[in-house]
Amino acid sequence: MGKFSNRESAASWWWAHRGLKIMAVTGQCVAYGGRYLESSVSVAMVLGEFTRTELGQYLADDSVMAAAAALMVQQKGCFFVDHVEGDPTAAIGLSVSLLRKQLSLFGLGLLNFCAR
Repeated sequence: MGKFSNRESAASWWWAHRGLKIMAVTGQCVAYGGRYLESSVSVAMVLGEFTRTELGQYLADDSVMAAAAALMVQQKGCFFVDHVEGDPTAAIGLSVSLLRKQLSLFGLGLLNFCAR
């Protein structure tokens, strides 16, 4: 899923996919000590049913249009997703479970980076 160039193409895509399962793939890279580890993870989401009015109101938000597929499940986009299959944090663009695994390969843990 990429970013849409305009609201009309976003609305067309969203309307065509309502009620269907979509797949999102997120790539992430961790760099540490001059080494790089690249990985990707996918997540499936089932879009719900919605009206054209609801969709128009959602897509009117400029921040939504800046997101891949104009889908921001961590904000108003959650109202349009009925079901998430797989890593739910991958749906927001950063898989925390994949990050934990990547960091462990460098001998690091997620909690090393949390504020105390």
